[in-house]
Amino acid sequence: MLKQLVESGEFDVLELKVLSSAHLEKDFTLTIGPMGILQYQERDGEFSMGSRRKEDDGFTFFGVEDDLGEDDGSKAGPGANGLVSSEANDFIIPKNSSNPNESNPSMNPMMGGGEGSNHRGRQFYIRYDIDTNTYKIRDLGRGYGAFGKLQNPIQIRDSFLINIGESYVVSYLMEN
Repeated sequence: MLKQLVESGEFDVLELKVLSSAHLEKDFTLTIGPMGILQYQERDGEFSMGSRRKEDDGFTFFGVEDDLGEDDGSKAGPGANGLVSSEANDFIIPKNSSNPNESNPSMNPMMGGGEGSNHRGRQFYIRYDIDTNTYKIRDLGRGYGAFGKLQNPIQIRDSFLINIGESYVVSYLMEN
């Protein structure tokens, strides 16, 4: 059904824009559609397309780094496209890296580095809800998450302020 919706063009696009962050450039923009990440703007102004997981399942997973040894849903496995992926997250929250989508492990345990860290893996996701034609965000209970640990998914509205660890991001719903 997601593919039919995308082909019809009758959906809003979610644009997340950084207001303030210790690890992302101000005005860094991530664009999400019903099937996941559409594009994001690199520091050099160039645009990169798509998600790291290469799945078209309506979910966009965010985390500090991939951790595939967990039993919390971040383990890689066959996806909707039948391929086994080593990427658990669609978008890696950078840690003092020049590339906002590059995994750059840090020894700072607060930013996901070090052995036994509970900050690695999937921290939260944004999902397109086809029934309500809305985007929803859900904290997965590890790492920084979003909003200080959401218990249930909530709908993202236009001009919604999202707190992701040390970053503040505003959402914009744009007509496709």
